Amino acid sequence: MKLDDAEASVRNMRFHIIGPVLKTKPGTPERAVATKARAAEVFHLDGKPFAASERSIQRWAEKHEAEGFAGLTRRKRKGAGERAAVVSRAWDKAVKLPKAAAHTIATELAGYIGGLVKAGESPSIILRLAREHLLELTRQAGSDLSTEALLAACAIPVHLIRRAKDLRKVHRFKTDRKAHEDARSRISRTRAGLLPNDVWVVDVHPLDIGCRRENGTIAYPRGIATLDLATNRIRVDWVLLDEGKGITARHVIAHTTATIRIWGGPRAVYGDNGSEYRWLEFIDDALKLMDRDGRRLIPDLGTWEERRSNIVRARAYNAPAKPIEGIFGVLERKYFHVIPGWVAGDRTRKKSANVGREPEPFPGTFAELRELLNRYVDVLYAETPQFGSALGGKSPNDALRAFISDGWQRVDVEDGAFLVAFSTSKVVDVHQGRVKLKGPWTSRALQAYQGDTVELLVPKYDHFDRLPWKDETGALRGFLERDKPYAMLAPEGAVEAGERERASRQGVQALDRSVPDVDPLAERDKLIATFPAAPKVPVGATLDASDDAKTIAEDRKASSADLLTKVETDRRNREAEDKARNARHSKTAAKFMADAKMPRLT
Repeated sequence: MKLDDAEASVRNMRFHIIGPVLKTKPGTPERAVATKARAAEVFHLDGKPFAASERSIQRWAEKHEAEGFAGLTRRKRKGAGERAAVVSRAWDKAVKLPKAAAHTIATELAGYIGGLVKAGESPSIILRLAREHLLELTRQAGSDLSTEALLAACAIPVHLIRRAKDLRKVHRFKTDRKAHEDARSRISRTRAGLLPNDVWVVDVHPLDIGCRRENGTIAYPRGIATLDLATNRIRVDWVLLDEGKGITARHVIAHTTATIRIWGGPRAVYGDNGSEYRWLEFIDDALKLMDRDGRRLIPDLGTWEERRSNIVRARAYNAPAKPIEGIFGVLERKYFHVIPGWVAGDRTRKKSANVGREPEPFPGTFAELRELLNRYVDVLYAETPQFGSALGGKSPNDALRAFISDGWQRVDVEDGAFLVAFSTSKVVDVHQGRVKLKGPWTSRALQAYQGDTVELLVPKYDHFDRLPWKDETGALRGFLERDKPYAMLAPEGAVEAGERERASRQGVQALDRSVPDVDPLAERDKLIATFPAAPKVPVGATLDASDDAKTIAEDRKASSADLLTKVETDRRNREAEDKARNARHSKTAAKFMADAKMPRLT
């Protein structure tokens, strides 16, 4: 018989215990002393303490002497692994059905119970439904028992429901995705080798501290936060939204821009899947640029494997994958819970201090609350050692100081780069040195530009006063500013008009100088000179006209001459008629004038 590892461990342990006993003869005082001595000892089986009674040691010794090692092995019961009953002992005993029919009913009943468990039905209801289903199956199989006897026989054992307990995870997956994600298998990741600003995690977290708006209503601020994985330092911007409003991409962009100005640029950003994080796609190229230029300017930065994107998205319902969730938990448990207005996740909670009423908000203004929160985050949290984390007992600021001592330097980003990074692209037409985007925009470079269209990089800010633009080749040409009108007689308007005319002329002149002058007429003559002479077609045969054809041709010539004579005659006749008509008109006019000079009769 082949033993599994557990059975072999038990057998070997028993043999180890009875070893000194087997060296004595059965029934002697020496065996009794040896047995008692072994029973007083403590052994370890699979790392757990284990002790054997004197009777067990005696029995194992007797079995080993009678059967050898086989006597020390646990014997399985007959039919081990097989179910003792098809459906239940009561049903098997009361319902006398063929074995095949009984197994068919048992299989269908198990599937029915499993379907109810998978659907999330409660165990008490499953017991009732399954009993009725079993009763129906039994009757269909031909049982002639009375209804009372069948009801007693069809009682469902609870273990049939417990056997299908794993199917409840299907219901959990369909109805409680967060619980499923919390329980699913995960991998472990290490932060070893990360430098500051290598990976940022951005997230929006609700703050469970009530605060009054300016209109007196109570609201709960939201924190837009960035976590640096290498140091666990965190930066938070607190926002108190108007009623019915939510965090937008502009809020998160403003926070990220401010964080980059303070911390320097990141190499990769780990964000959520919410709509407020869609702007992350806009800065992917900027992150790659910062990553590449940072390695070029600071040689100590390690190289990464090439990635398709420096933006990482968290999956839905995947809070454990975002370390910033745990940091917020630390902030709430250790620092924020002492602030007045704290409700600990239950915004309807009524403490003894205000029983029967809504929770009291923070007594000060939002500006005061924000200042207090920032002190707790930027000072208390940042200087508190963190044990049981990747920092190994260091505080976030201590970890940052250690990196700086080792020579780490940050990569700063100019403000103009923010405009390019946090922007969307839009192609517009150029007309008279200006483009339109909610009003006219222009610049000297655009006034000199001779292309028909440009690509505007529209910043994702609430307000902006400059627009980056690219030419038709995709090259960044500069920034546009809003075009302002001038007063009708303002002299500076005339000066600006002259500057724009000069810029346009210089643009054309630069375009003119970009290629050499070419005389198209001379080039055409050169081209014509290269052409061969027109081909001469050789005469293969000449056909003489027949007599009839010659007669017809001569007749056509005569007819053509007669036609020309008739046309000429008609022309001369028309000229003669026109001359006679003009003479009559002249004579009539002269007579009229003569009559007009005669004296009137009085």
